[in-house]
Amino acid sequence: MTSGRRLATALLTVGLTASLATLAPAPAQAGTGLSWRDLDTHSDAQFRGLAPVSRHVAWVSGTEGTVLRTVDGGRHWTDVSPGGDTGDLEFRDIEAWDELLRQYPSSDKIPDARFKKGMALERLGRRSQALLEYRFVAERFPNSEAGRKAREKLNPR
Repeated sequence: MTSGRRLATALLTVGLTASLATLAPAPAQAGTGLSWRDLDTHSDAQFRGLAPVSRHVAWVSGTEGTVLRTVDGGRHWTDVSPGGDTGDLEFRDIEAWDELLRQYPSSDKIPDARFKKGMALERLGRRSQALLEYRFVAERFPNSEAGRKAREKLNPR
């Protein structure tokens, strides 16, 4: 098994655990007996980005424009890399905001997730969609830090 595959496995397991601890309604408890093991992604990419969504769903990204997704806890990985000539791309981060929002609709992390989704859309050049996210956060969560940041995005000085 290549080091890239082992890294993806280690990051996935740690990330899934961390994701559940930050998004689940109840905090994670010490001494839960969590462990990790190597899982084969069938990719030779070196992974640098991880977006754990739930115990079953996660995305990883890395070298040569590689983006993989699992929906079964890492047993199977689907290549969802962008098309075209991506051999020189080195993805260092990946986020799965829509899936997080669907999986945890009542989480107290919703304002931050929606604001960060807006920032990602803006970076992709999708300003009108980003503005919709900012408006949602500013209107629904006006007293949160994300609400303040969203208002700043909507009304730059």
